[in-house]
Amino acid sequence: MSSSAIEAEVGPNPPPSPQWVVFTCADRRLALPLDRVREILTPRPFVRLPGAGEEVCGLVGVRSRIVTAFDLGTSLGLTASRATADHRLLLVEYGDRLAALVVEEVLAVAPADLSPAGQLGVPRALDGQLLGTGHFEDVPFIALDSDRLLDRLLI
Repeated sequence: MSSSAIEAEVGPNPPPSPQWVVFTCADRRLALPLDRVREILTPRPFVRLPGAGEEVCGLVGVRSRIVTAFDLGTSLGLTASRATADHRLLLVEYGDRLAALVVEEVLAVAPADLSPAGQLGVPRALDGQLLGTGHFEDVPFIALDSDRLLDRLLI
């Protein structure tokens, strides 16, 4: 049987589901597209910026680069993620820049197709920054648009 006959019989391979970095902030499951997350970092010291808002943790050094770190929990009006002793930093690409988002815990990198955002207790601070909802281990997560999120934080 030829490959075109097999494809006609069973159909073409469906495209793979997008990959998401699933993490927590204040007991909420959130996610960012894997293709925007360059690296997941362990806690490191912040150099606080005088006059910066509470959502700005400060500056961190990442292999000879200075990156601004934002507390995602605080920026969403939730509890501060940096207060978790073993928090993580998601190094996120934003155009030709990098920013670090401090989250409480990274749960997994998981494939998931998204559905329209439902009623998952979405913080008001996320208005206009949602891509939809997905599921990881049968528990829903809120998928965030990293560009829109960083547009707001890097103003």
